[in-house]
Amino acid sequence: MFPGIFRLVLADLRSSWFQAVAALLLIGAGIIGVAYFTTQARQTQLQVQAAYQEEGAATFVVELSGISDEELDRMVAAVRQLQDVGSANAPYNGLELGAQADVSFLVFENAEQKEYLGAHTSVLGIDPFFPLKTGYYVDFRWLNPGAPRAVLGIPLLPVAGDFRPPKVNEILLPSTVTDYVGVQPGVPATVELVYAGSDPPIVRRLDDLRLIGIFDIPGPDRGRIDPFWRLSYVDEPLLTVRGTGGTEATTVPVLLNKAVVQDFLRSVELQRSPSSTPLPARSQLVVSATAVANVPAAQKKVVSLLESQGFKLADEPNQPGAHSYRVLLPERNNFVSAQREQGKIGTGGTYFAGLLLILLAFGTGGLQVLATLTRWRDYGVLQAVGFSPGQILMVYGGRLLLVLTTAILFAGLAVLLSSHLAGAREVFATAAVLAVLATIAGSVPALLWPMRTRPAAMLKELQ
Repeated sequence: MFPGIFRLVLADLRSSWFQAVAALLLIGAGIIGVAYFTTQARQTQLQVQAAYQEEGAATFVVELSGISDEELDRMVAAVRQLQDVGSANAPYNGLELGAQADVSFLVFENAEQKEYLGAHTSVLGIDPFFPLKTGYYVDFRWLNPGAPRAVLGIPLLPVAGDFRPPKVNEILLPSTVTDYVGVQPGVPATVELVYAGSDPPIVRRLDDLRLIGIFDIPGPDRGRIDPFWRLSYVDEPLLTVRGTGGTEATTVPVLLNKAVVQDFLRSVELQRSPSSTPLPARSQLVVSATAVANVPAAQKKVVSLLESQGFKLADEPNQPGAHSYRVLLPERNNFVSAQREQGKIGTGGTYFAGLLLILLAFGTGGLQVLATLTRWRDYGVLQAVGFSPGQILMVYGGRLLLVLTTAILFAGLAVLLSSHLAGAREVFATAAVLAVLATIAGSVPALLWPMRTRPAAMLKELQ
């Protein structure tokens, strides 16, 4: 029986080759199209994830309270050992700690006087593991205590020189400072670290710090600095003229070695009177996961470590001296935004692939309806000579199966041989299955339609 049915299938294909070729091309194009859209969506998602990760979307900030400087350093070392954690840092941020800097360069000198040009900025003390591009975060409450509790990541972008954390005798400066003074990497700089929380302010002068690199900084202050001109006579400061900004707080920092800022703050503590209010303590732990997708897992591991050390989730208002923590996501470029963008791309790819499958179902269904109408008399003749409905369905269903198989083979060859479709190979099997299901869904109703009509009625309709 089966050889005879197969011969009928081949005979039907020869008599209606145009419809078979059209169906083959339509199904093959549908398979390739679904595979292509799916692959492009995945590749775009990976590109978006990589771009977000490069901009710091895998980073989150843990705000700690009730912890000493030494305990925080030990906590940083412990967090770095956790799985899914790529880096962890607790920089000395001048905005948080009340430290500022006057950076200046010698521009003129003679036997008696010296002139300096410089700028007033914030300070950032970092260790060798600090990620310059994605590690600088500012809490809005440092600038305005009444602001909402949120952190903003401010990237540091390389411009000239070495772009690495400085050593004890080195410094990195924002381009607004170096452009104002007119200096390049390699020249010596003078830095006066200032703690303005005392009356009078406590100052430490650092001479001959080598400028190793220059960076650009976006952010809310857009690189704003407060420039000044200074005159000294016989090595004694004589006159300092500042711009209109004076010594206002700014998010633009100079980068110094962590040990330099740490030593300065410890000396400030020793110089202040015992009755003074305690110095602000570091509270910001900046953690980066190994990937954007690993941020939730990294957060859970960090929280578990903190709770094992006796920390509790912070409530409003905070209790002074209590060991507490709060996890904050950056206002921009966080992993939630990255997942949202990836979801949009995935939805778009699914939409176009689904639309293509719907068109494939209607297209193949239309071709099958045309084939059924063309063979309407043949159905009646076959039933009249003794073919059962099941055998007739095997003939025309076998024709559809043969077209499907051929379409899958041709689509597979196209994907294998074309370099433009190389990325679609991984999802080809899924695309082929979906295209087959769409074709069957569109064609089966037209295949079953003649089975519900009596042979006499079919022949009578065509008389």
